[in-house]
Amino acid sequence: MRADARANRQRLLDTARTLFAERGSDVDMREICERSGIGIGTLYRNFASKDELVTAIKDELLEQGRNLLDRAEAVDDPFEGLKIVLNGMWELAETRGRLMAELGALTSPKREEGAEDIRATMRKLFQRLQDDGRLRSGLDPALAEGFIGSLFPLYINLRQSFEAEQVRAQLTLLAISSVVVTPA
Repeated sequence: MRADARANRQRLLDTARTLFAERGSDVDMREICERSGIGIGTLYRNFASKDELVTAIKDELLEQGRNLLDRAEAVDDPFEGLKIVLNGMWELAETRGRLMAELGALTSPKREEGAEDIRATMRKLFQRLQDDGRLRSGLDPALAEGFIGSLFPLYINLRQSFEAEQVRAQLTLLAISSVVVTPA
């Protein structure tokens, strides 16, 4: 793909992501073109339908989650990895949470496979904490992964009433104290 074609595709994705986050996925394709300054023909050459455009955005969001976990997995200390995950989750919730909620759950086999890969990586992180003796006694790594994942929508809900820093600090404290024994 030529550089200008890649740039146009990215501009369409960025515009659609912004409009979907602002007003929901009922945004008209023509409005995406108008806001991005790109013609309707270029839009349809890149995305044959709105469903394809939404799918591309969902795939981007999944990739961001995967990248976050790759960073967490790359550090030697699983406690530091957990902090990377939490801080990254709050950032994703802040910048993409409303969009993720609007676009709905992961529905394609590709996204389900990607989501399962993310869950498996989280379970490995909690297994590492358990192996280090820092996972709370009796806490199953799979359940710990589920608990941490459940904090994402909670963050989005709490942000409707509280400031970001307060929600981040409180949920981080809740998460760490719930799953980790005092770090070494």
